[in-house]
Amino acid sequence: MKTIKDKEYSFNHTKKRLKERFDLLLTWNDYEILCGICTCNCPYINTLVVKENEEQEIHKIFFKGKYIKFIFNTRKEWITTALPDRKE
Repeated sequence: MKTIKDKEYSFNHTKKRLKERFDLLLTWNDYEILCGICTCNCPYINTLVVKENEEQEIHKIFFKGKYIKFIFNTRKEWITTALPDRKE
């Protein structure tokens, strides 16, 4: 059976990744705000890091004291995951 990847699924996945990778808690309200930030393209709040393809962008957003990269689905207008912090 195929998993339906709707907004609730993406929220739960992002919440799990933020807890696992950054030890941060994500509420539904936080998630809605972050999705809104990705759509506004305001350079003072969010930085578009790269446009992956027609449907995905990576946004770097200051969230709960940390800069975190999120993958944002432009067609559905919601965040699908939080990327791990790469220390070089």
